[in-house]
Amino acid sequence: LRLWFSPELEPIVKYYRLKVFPVNDAGSPVGQPIVLNSSVTWDKLVDNPGDVVRAPETLGPVPVGAENDLFKVPYWSSPEHRYLSGQFHQVWNTAQPLFPDGKYMLVIEVFDGAGNRIKPNGAAGPGTAHPFQFRRWSSTVDTDPVPYADAAHVFWIDNTPVGGDIVDLRKNGSINTAE
Repeated sequence: LRLWFSPELEPIVKYYRLKVFPVNDAGSPVGQPIVLNSSVTWDKLVDNPGDVVRAPETLGPVPVGAENDLFKVPYWSSPEHRYLSGQFHQVWNTAQPLFPDGKYMLVIEVFDGAGNRIKPNGAAGPGTAHPFQFRRWSSTVDTDPVPYADAAHVFWIDNTPVGGDIVDLRKNGSINTAE
């Protein structure tokens, strides 16, 4: 999973956590959330006397305040963190027994530097209000604000194995046995 955090959030949002909830046919969460807490390490470039080298940085999971399984937000705009591109914020292995085929809601929660859950100003739900917004793509050129304390999306998982058979090889529409 890859996320995008606006550089303007750097003074506010310091950590994130991803949870997965099973959902019913109406899209409402049912049951207990499953926290995606596989270790995440990002590579970055650091100055070494006379050189610039690649170095790993573990983003989490870490406990912060009263919260567990938080991950540091890797802001690319920060001059001391020159992260390499194309890195992932988490892995969701849908083939695990924890995730039988069905519908699931993926939820991102965000936290301040002390581990306090935060939410956008005016958003419904738990957390302390701060001046930011979750946004979702509504068209190729526009986004809309998400009026909730978390950003969420429903996925339908179907890990049915794919199979197939080669029946024959054809050339110009006719069966061909030539090598």
